[in-house]
Amino acid sequence: MTYDVLNRMTEWRQVGSGAPKVEKHIYRGAEWHRAGTVVRDGSSASQAIAYLYDGDNVYTDFSEHGGVLAVEAFYVTPFLDQNLLMIRDGRTYWYSQDGLGSVRTLTDAAGGVVNRYDYTAFGETWAMTTSETVSQRYTYTGRPLNPFSGTYDLRYRTQDPVTGRFFQRDPKGYIFPLGVHLYSYASNQPINKIDPCGKWASAGHVTLTRTACNAVGICPACCSHIIIYNVQSDSEGFEAIGWWLGLIDTAKPEQHSMVSGSLSDKSEEQQRKARQEAADKTAKFIKEKKSNASAFAKQCACISALGELGRGLHAQQDKSAHQGWSTSPYAGLPITDEEHRKDLSYDDPAKQPTRWIRATLDSYDFLMGAKDILGCCCSFPPAKGQAIPCQTLCDKKKYPPDECCIYNPEQVFGK
Repeated sequence: MTYDVLNRMTEWRQVGSGAPKVEKHIYRGAEWHRAGTVVRDGSSASQAIAYLYDGDNVYTDFSEHGGVLAVEAFYVTPFLDQNLLMIRDGRTYWYSQDGLGSVRTLTDAAGGVVNRYDYTAFGETWAMTTSETVSQRYTYTGRPLNPFSGTYDLRYRTQDPVTGRFFQRDPKGYIFPLGVHLYSYASNQPINKIDPCGKWASAGHVTLTRTACNAVGICPACCSHIIIYNVQSDSEGFEAIGWWLGLIDTAKPEQHSMVSGSLSDKSEEQQRKARQEAADKTAKFIKEKKSNASAFAKQCACISALGELGRGLHAQQDKSAHQGWSTSPYAGLPITDEEHRKDLSYDDPAKQPTRWIRATLDSYDFLMGAKDILGCCCSFPPAKGQAIPCQTLCDKKKYPPDECCIYNPEQVFGK
């Protein structure tokens, strides 16, 4: 395997006798977006596929035939990695997914099952019960399967389902709750958690945000962006090495409604003061994120605006989950690092239904209060059957170049 300076896998090559199989990946800019994939099977000619994005989901695959770009497949993906349908060769196929978002069946317009998928815990397809008659890329947790390497593109990193590990080190270093393992996937809990970005295993924040988006009526593309930046807030906030071991405090406690460090040696008055200061910082952080989002939206810098909303919403959700965790006399105030490490039950709706209900309602209120911001970036509320607003915005040149979520497939073929 070959990687670029940003630690992105650019080439996978099968070595051995005869001409090797080669899989190359081309990226757009300095982020995770793959602009295309080029494959060569042995001595055969190379085949290239370019990807056209809307937000964080691919909605068109292009191939090159005789120097002409041709559409291979069109996708409708209402929310992040939640595939709905694919149109290929003039036929429409429908996806069904399980609770993790893994594709289980692909059915044709008549309801007949044309593809069926079963997986091991980390994403290997179960050969005895998996069958595929229609070519398509999306399988485990709704992410694309790389054609030759059999790995999954999880945006910032590449996951190997055979070993259940990432190929690249975690870009944030040692972060909670992964301990000292820099390559583990989904906190080694693949039947309960997903990692759509390759940075953080998250279930709670994704579920809360998607539920609130549905309730408020936020368009799918905007919701996908908000989820991405919401989830990334965890890896940003716990980037300090050794947090899980209690060696170093939370890097950005205001993002998580937490008090950095321990208060066990402090008096009751000092503890209350420290927790109140942390609560004030979190409230200020949330307000700043909303203000930043509004400023970006007024400039039609929509991706930046949605990113700020995602970070602010994450802090709001953590505030709902973390504040009130502490027992009397600190009920209603933020928790400490030490308390957080000792009790992770907040992440389980069955154990903490009250906190989850409060977090769900607060997520709804947060997004309802952002309607003016979202109105600049989305058709709000979205019209029935509307898929994504980004293409229209880009066509009208309302996005600055670095904000536009439509990527030119011609860059893959060098035209």
